[in-house]
Amino acid sequence: MTTPNDIASQWFDSVGADLQDYQVPPAPEPEPDLDNPLADEPEPDPDRPFADTPEVTNDDLRNIQNLRAVSRPTAEVIVGTMDVLLPAAGAILLKGSDKDDLRLSDTEHDTLVEAWSAYLAGKSVQVSPGAALVLAILTIYGAKVATAVNNRRTRDRLEEQQREIEQLRTQLQTKEQEVDTLRRDNDTLKAKKD
Repeated sequence: MTTPNDIASQWFDSVGADLQDYQVPPAPEPEPDLDNPLADEPEPDPDRPFADTPEVTNDDLRNIQNLRAVSRPTAEVIVGTMDVLLPAAGAILLKGSDKDDLRLSDTEHDTLVEAWSAYLAGKSVQVSPGAALVLAILTIYGAKVATAVNNRRTRDRLEEQQREIEQLRTQLQTKEQEVDTLRRDNDTLKAKKD
């Protein structure tokens, strides 16, 4: 038998040898931490239940106070906007109600401002003064436009009712004149009979 001397034949013969020498690596064993992630945690100390809780420093408290102070003007704009929009919308939706009945009292206003400033500070929401100004302008004038449209509709209804009243008065006067004419005619007929 002859031995192939060309490179292609040698390569072809070696391909099968590489595949035959390959061995599948063993499957990795699962780590004990992955089976039960709480297994390695120590039992909490009953004398120190919050020992793992990070300690709050004075710097942390000052940062929180600063965030709330920075968020307060935005909260004031939001609450002021709500106090304009919601009563106007309520007056439109609840026909016959007065929007001043739905306005916030001073205590309610302060409570909402504190709640909004805490929320904004917690979420680290920062609104630029320009955006707050635009929001306040759009909200206030939007509510005024809605109120003006509602007032115009009310005025239109009142004017229509006034026209109907005038028509009914005219009809009533005409009917009263007819009744008076009939009474006179009746009295004239009675007088002629007698």
